[in-house]
Amino acid sequence: MRYLSLSVLTLGLALAAAPVMASAPDAPQPPRSMSAKELSERFGIELQGIRPVAGGYMLDMRYVVRDSTKAAHLLGHDFIPQLIDERRNARLITPTPPKIGPLRQTGAALRDGRTYFVFFANPGKGVKTGDPVAVMLGDIRLEGLTVQ
Repeated sequence: MRYLSLSVLTLGLALAAAPVMASAPDAPQPPRSMSAKELSERFGIELQGIRPVAGGYMLDMRYVVRDSTKAAHLLGHDFIPQLIDERRNARLITPTPPKIGPLRQTGAALRDGRTYFVFFANPGKGVKTGDPVAVMLGDIRLEGLTVQ
């Protein structure tokens, strides 16, 4: 019993001496909205378009890297893009088959003037030509895009 009371006393003193957190941790920041033109100017990435492929079950996003040093910030190995169907507010992801890997090119060695691709799954052909979409690139949300 004596050891238990010493343990409780020691714990109480340790808690009393511990610093108190004054504020809650920072909340995650909302994505920054950006147009395709702003993306080109700030990050050197020119969006070529988003088109249905594979009978409409996939969407192919093509972009050209104009400045590889600026683009490296967004297109690194942790680059995981998402396409947002604005009509249904659905997020479409890049499939990752086990033997092939992600159906996108990573920015291991970006080259100026080279065209890159990202495929998005489009289950049930939900997104069609003419539909409004947005693309998430890290913490940047590209607005005002239309499937061609």
